[in-house]
Amino acid sequence: MRPRRVAFVGSIKWRERIPFGGRDLGRIAAQLDEVPGTDEDTVLVGVSRQGFDEQGRGVDVALVPEDLLEAWKQR
Repeated sequence: MRPRRVAFVGSIKWRERIPFGGRDLGRIAAQLDEVPGTDEDTVLVGVSRQGFDEQGRGVDVALVPEDLLEAWKQR
């Protein structure tokens, strides 16, 4: 059974030196139509060990390691 609506799609880039960039964002956006249940309201999420370059900041939600650790501390 497929969901009627997908809330978010994203990509995790856990690279040692290269931040999440425009090319990474472009890949998410290009594949969005291939995911059943996505629409113009589907949130684009990026998770990156090395942060985000200027173009990569175009995701709706940008998470770095500190964000992930902080989320667990609040429990």
